[in-house]
Amino acid sequence: MTKCKKCNQEICFIKMKETGKSMPVTLRLFDNKEAAEEFFNGKGKIRFLVTNAGEVTYTGAGYVPHWFNCTDPDHFSKGKKNDK
Repeated sequence: MTKCKKCNQEICFIKMKETGKSMPVTLRLFDNKEAAEEFFNGKGKIRFLVTNAGEVTYTGAGYVPHWFNCTDPDHFSKGKKNDK
């Protein structure tokens, strides 16, 4: 468990099965309906979750990708660095 360097929220990382890259996610497990009701960030409702196995799920339980609720998600996006 660690904290996001920009917003200080506690997060963990799950290694994605398809890419082998680590994705920061929320610590709490959600089902898709619950996550869609709780998370809304101006980009729309969350549409997928990440499982413990590092797979994307559209219908099952999983973790919300941290970029969805981080206060500065673009800071960590490649090619979208800002000067903050």
